[in-house]
Amino acid sequence: MPATLPSPQPTVIEILSDLVSSRAAEIDWWIAKAYQGKTPPFYSSLDIRHAGFKLAPVDSNLFPAGFNNLTAEECKVAAERIRTFLQAHHPQVKNILLYPELHTRNQYYASNVWVIQELLMQAGYAVVIATAEPTYCVETADHKWLEVMQVTQKEGKLCLANCEKFCPELVILNNDLSGSVPPVLQGLSIPVMPPVQLGWHTRRKSAHFTAYNLLAYEFAADFGFDPWLISTFSGACGEVNFKEKTGLECVAENVSAMLPKIQKKYAEYGITEQPYIYIKSDYGTYGMGIMLVKSPEEVFEINKKERNKMSMVKGNTENHEVMLQEGVPTIDRISDSTAESVVYCIGGAPVGLFFRTNNQKDAYSNLNSPAGMGFAHDAPILTPEYHAACGLVSRLVNVAVTREVY
Repeated sequence: MPATLPSPQPTVIEILSDLVSSRAAEIDWWIAKAYQGKTPPFYSSLDIRHAGFKLAPVDSNLFPAGFNNLTAEECKVAAERIRTFLQAHHPQVKNILLYPELHTRNQYYASNVWVIQELLMQAGYAVVIATAEPTYCVETADHKWLEVMQVTQKEGKLCLANCEKFCPELVILNNDLSGSVPPVLQGLSIPVMPPVQLGWHTRRKSAHFTAYNLLAYEFAADFGFDPWLISTFSGACGEVNFKEKTGLECVAENVSAMLPKIQKKYAEYGITEQPYIYIKSDYGTYGMGIMLVKSPEEVFEINKKERNKMSMVKGNTENHEVMLQEGVPTIDRISDSTAESVVYCIGGAPVGLFFRTNNQKDAYSNLNSPAGMGFAHDAPILTPEYHAACGLVSRLVNVAVTREVY
């Protein structure tokens, strides 16, 4: 298991939770100022790894799937936050079109869409679910039936098949646009949230973490702690072809440069673990296109199966850009499973926190893998202090998104 800090030294959870409890008003003011009048993301989710010596985000998603994992109480909070956010930013809106992924025949994803629709309706809005595909129904994981209507566009306005009286005034995307922006969503006269420009066809993880790392440095400088406690070293390479084994020199050079930086911080904090680095697709979701290395030589030694895995991401899209990120081992465990926290946010503020677990992965591995993966809410490790620390990090991540956008 990963080592924790020597006992006389406070853990990162203690540092951050003490900060939240003692300087809450200052933090609120700092974050409000950091937004600089920009609008927070409508919703987001992020994966946070807790190593004892640090608590850092390792992924963020602006089109989150998994709202079906929230508890009833968390859903109640989420619906209220949705109401507050939309009344502040789109006060005239009454009718919302929810545009999901085109693979909604995945029953667990369909459950996520069902919950988002319920949250929007609880917030006081009329909602239809629609895509450019012909109308169909899909069963959710809990045996409800979800109707996905067909939508077309005419001169910037959206038209629904068999529902002429419903006039959408706002589109909420739950589709990460990995390939491109569908024609039906181009040139609309109504707002789209999140903006289509934030789809994975243009967004890059490396740009997000560059923005986040700078923000973490500024926040830590103002509040008197080491920014490394809430951030990771990162880098990026383009024009990489794993199948043809070209462009790997850039990846190996980044690994070679990053490992000594991590080792220096480990030495500073008395951490005896061997540092490692994740190489992951610079765009896309679902934990696809990820590998772990502990030396630059390993970049050239990956086998054909590993190269094929790194070559493709969601939707059979070829992967030619990678992000390199300091690996954060997790000390969190629930029963016999390795765990990491997942935070869901509305309007830049956390509304729910649960754990992704995996009984087939160790503390260093990517847990977002179908084999062995599960989710948990009730756990002894989920203390008020843990909540406070993750809440602070998640708020900073959402500020970083606005910097990434603007």
